[in-house]
Amino acid sequence: NLYSITGNSTFLIASSRVKVMECMDEVLVLDKGRIVGCGRHDELRQVSGLYREICELQKLREELQVYGI
Repeated sequence: NLYSITGNSTFLIASSRVKVMECMDEVLVLDKGRIVGCGRHDELRQVSGLYREICELQKLREELQVYGI
């Protein structure tokens, strides 16, 4: 658990992995260097087309790996 290690500190974590973003307090979605979305993972899946697309593509990639494709 990241919170148990960091306490009340603030960290900026850059990641393209949705699994990392699922547990963050706030996620910024960038497109060509511009912020195009801001919120929690669940919120962004509802309102940000780009974030939703990224989530779906990563889920599909994981499913294909399970089947060795």
